[in-house]
Amino acid sequence: MLTSPPPINSLQTANHRPSSSKSDSSTSSGSPRLPEGQCQAILVGRGAAAGHRCPCNHFTLNQNSPATVCECGHMSCYHAKDYSSFDRTQFRKLQDQLRMFDEQIKRDRNVPLVSLLERVSMLEEQVERNHDDLDQRIKDSNGRIGCVWQQVDVLEKRGKEILHTLPVHAHQIQALGSKVDSYHAELMDSDIALEERIDRLESESWTVHISLLPNRSQPFPFEKDTRAYKRCLSRGLHRYVVVADHSAEAFSRAVTNAFGELLRGRSWMPLQAKLCDVHDLQGLPMLRQLDSSLQNVPYDLNFLRTHCAVLCPGGKLDSLYIAMKEETFSWDFLRGCPVYMEGLDSCWQYDQFIDNETGTVGDLGIIAPLKKRGAAEISRVANLGSYTADSSTPSHTASVSASISASSSGVAMDVNMSRPKIQRTAPGISNVPDVPRAVETI
Repeated sequence: MLTSPPPINSLQTANHRPSSSKSDSSTSSGSPRLPEGQCQAILVGRGAAAGHRCPCNHFTLNQNSPATVCECGHMSCYHAKDYSSFDRTQFRKLQDQLRMFDEQIKRDRNVPLVSLLERVSMLEEQVERNHDDLDQRIKDSNGRIGCVWQQVDVLEKRGKEILHTLPVHAHQIQALGSKVDSYHAELMDSDIALEERIDRLESESWTVHISLLPNRSQPFPFEKDTRAYKRCLSRGLHRYVVVADHSAEAFSRAVTNAFGELLRGRSWMPLQAKLCDVHDLQGLPMLRQLDSSLQNVPYDLNFLRTHCAVLCPGGKLDSLYIAMKEETFSWDFLRGCPVYMEGLDSCWQYDQFIDNETGTVGDLGIIAPLKKRGAAEISRVANLGSYTADSSTPSHTASVSASISASSSGVAMDVNMSRPKIQRTAPGISNVPDVPRAVETI
């Protein structure tokens, strides 16, 4: 058992021995190293120090005891190994901090209480304002939350209604899908039928009125019932042609079969026709040659409909105009061609407006010089005839006098006195009759 500790005074004196004994005990040869720290034993007993730690701060070996016991009466195991030395610099720092705290406390005590009360009141007012503001925000939030909940209820009702109507809409969508499928099948059938019909139409023959113009530079075709038109009609330059199909080969073959006697293997081309929009010439096709880039293109039905033909209101080809690429027809050449339509011999009588000296067809509006004899020549011939016939007969005298009087009055009469020949002028463009046509181009 441990013995009772000695009094505190004796312990305090024992703990403050000279350092020489400590150095002697610690430096004894062969002795183990002893602890140097304070004692950690708890005092037991009935005195005032009971329950407190031993006041010994340093282990001091008791030389009178054979055991390793401190002079405080406790063994070395109750002492700490190292002696906690105290640093003076830290002690001074602690003193400085304590001094600063004391000064701060003194300054705070010197502050007047009125300013503190004002600050406290201001802070209280600020807290109250913040509290009121927070209450108002909470009230607004509660009102908004109520509106939100109402909207949520409405949305829930609408969602339930949508869920109830979804099967109906699904059924309707399914029915529409079946209808779309049926319509798609009908469209496919119609597409196939339309393709077959197009193939049949392309394989079927078609007709068109073709006019072979003598001159490719004509700005307009010959008007119907004019002398030039009748001349071309009598020699077969205006014909209805039957084309076997829609290909360019069939069209070229049909033109060759129809106008082969006139073309005689010479190259030809279709002309571009556009209805004139001038009031006096409205409905009359205006003609011009194809561009050089289009002259070598195959002349199939689509090409003719797009670039050349005059179309009916229904979109079908009404008339076409063709001409030779490099040559032209003269009236003398056409007069010598075989007759295509009888009963038009009168149109080949001499006409000063179309029978010019060059013999070129299509030079309308140019007054050619008269080829008939004048009054002086007629009188001269009559005088020459008087030497061969009886000049005293009344018939010769009357013819000569009539020719002289006609020449003086400006009206020419032939020798046989058949009818007077009145001098005519070339018709202007304004005198062309307005012949409207119910055709259009696309």
